[in-house]
Amino acid sequence: MEVSILVSIAELIDKWTILRIKSEMIEDTDKKRLVSGELEIVEIKVNKVMQGQDGLILKALSEKLRVVNKIIWRAEDRVRDMSRLRRYNGQYMMATRISHRMNEYRFRLKNEINKISKSRIKECKNYV
Repeated sequence: MEVSILVSIAELIDKWTILRIKSEMIEDTDKKRLVSGELEIVEIKVNKVMQGQDGLILKALSEKLRVVNKIIWRAEDRVRDMSRLRRYNGQYMMATRISHRMNEYRFRLKNEINKISKSRIKECKNYV
């Protein structure tokens, strides 16, 4: 079963950037195929958004968001690796700090995307 919901433009673009990262990083063939199928669907909507009058700005912001999401991905991988080894040292703390700071920056980027795209749906966080 599938369900359709309204999401902000930033949430759509964020999903797209994460799916692109997954398609690069995931090695398992079956998982990669699932990601590829979802990415195809999401890209149709993203391409429509990018064709608007603010398309160039949104493309630039989406690339920043992709870079930030990749940094978060790597930091979270590091946290998981260190946790599995029970190494809660300086590297672990640094990876968690990077993840937290990048998530805050990610939130600001998404807000900028929503502002530019005049999205009716906006994200809010308690901690930012």
